[in-house]
Amino acid sequence: MTRTDRIPRHILPPVAAVMLLVSLCGAQAPNGPTSSTLLVPSTPSTQSTSSTLTRPDPATFRAYDRPSDDGSTVAVEWGLSRSEGKDIYYVVEIASREDMEAGKFKEAARIPAGDGLKSDQPKYFGHSKANEKLHYAGIEPSAAYPPDRAAIKAELGKDLGIKPDTMPGDEKLRRYIDNEKLQRYMDKEKAKRLVAEQRRLNQCPYYFRLAISDGRETRYLEENGRVKIVSASARPNLLKLFKANNLVFSVVFCTIVLLFIRAARRGAALFIRKIAGLEAVEEAIGRATEMGRPAFFVHGLTDMDSLATIAAVNILGRVARRAAEYDTRVRVMNSFPIVMAVSQEVVKQGYTEAGRPDAYNPDDVALVASDQFSYAAAVSGRMVRERPAAMFFMGSFAAEALLLAETGASTGAVQIAGTDAYTQIPFFVTTCDYTLIGEELYAASAYLSREPRMLGSLRGQDVGKAFLMILLVVGSLLLTFGVLTGIDFSWIQHILEPF
Repeated sequence: MTRTDRIPRHILPPVAAVMLLVSLCGAQAPNGPTSSTLLVPSTPSTQSTSSTLTRPDPATFRAYDRPSDDGSTVAVEWGLSRSEGKDIYYVVEIASREDMEAGKFKEAARIPAGDGLKSDQPKYFGHSKANEKLHYAGIEPSAAYPPDRAAIKAELGKDLGIKPDTMPGDEKLRRYIDNEKLQRYMDKEKAKRLVAEQRRLNQCPYYFRLAISDGRETRYLEENGRVKIVSASARPNLLKLFKANNLVFSVVFCTIVLLFIRAARRGAALFIRKIAGLEAVEEAIGRATEMGRPAFFVHGLTDMDSLATIAAVNILGRVARRAAEYDTRVRVMNSFPIVMAVSQEVVKQGYTEAGRPDAYNPDDVALVASDQFSYAAAVSGRMVRERPAAMFFMGSFAAEALLLAETGASTGAVQIAGTDAYTQIPFFVTTCDYTLIGEELYAASAYLSREPRMLGSLRGQDVGKAFLMILLVVGSLLLTFGVLTGIDFSWIQHILEPF
């Protein structure tokens, strides 16, 4: 052995001391395991008792079927902890019966300590003050234990008599099945069975446990020295209780409307405030008759599936009847074929009711154009050429509204407009003689016809709106009184929430 192979004697004592210290440190047992997957057995917690983490009260930890849903979710809740703060979070773990007995849990939710309060879900749990002191996690079991898609595919293939090696999506199946309709049926049936399997899995019993962690240490919630495990299963709920307020108000308003319809049929004098634009309909048609000029009725740019168009057609019937009585020509401008066909029948009916069916000319109800500005240009051109004495703009309008109304005003015609497009109301107000604003367009049918069902419905809706306004005023006063006296009236601000 050479001189370089030997360790100098004066270095041996320090080296020996370091080796002894390392061996002593390595022989000490660790404080406890900290697993990132949180797969710990359901035995007494092995976490360090020297941690500053404070676990919630175990009595507040529970799992149950979440109310007012379709049975897809289990609600897990627990109380607040004194350790809540930045970088603190809760972990909810889930296990089936077999996995629970083997001590294997899967992470189902990770919630920061400051989030996930039960009060954040009023549509399920209401607006109770107690919910502000409880955490909540909605767990969908089928997310942690998903359906076996391969088994579902194999079962479907077996039911249809398809060989196992020719399952949907495989190249062999596309050669085996050349019937596209059968393929679509299989895809639809597979999706249906997948949903049914997810529903079945969600409604099986599952087991849950809770842990609190700061990223360095994880402590499980314990009770009587053992990790607390709770169980629950989801069930579909027939009633969504958070929508009970909608049911109550619907019943009340429908009852009010039915009572007023009944009163109208019995001949009761129901007060409906005057609408200046509708009162001026006869004036406008009379002016057209005196001047020997036609009246133009311009529909908006929506089809018959629009409420505004339906209301406009009802007004058209009244205008056509009055024009027939005065022997005045009515030109109707349409942008949709279906609206044109309906308008032709309505005008024809109006002339028939006036006793002058022979005066009806189907060419007066025409399809002008389907494009927005082509329609505006065509109608404006007719206005300039024929110079009508009365203009009716009824329906839903957009950017063409001002172009049409300005052109009509330049001809000197009496203009009556009505629309539910609030962006176009200012243009009609400034360019037309009369304007039906918003729901006045819908009320026009009842106002003009005085038909009992329409009149009763209109009056009932007015009373319902008055009830809501009174409720808003009373609620505001109660809330103000509650703030001054300390009485809790916060519930009243939620009774109109539709969720």
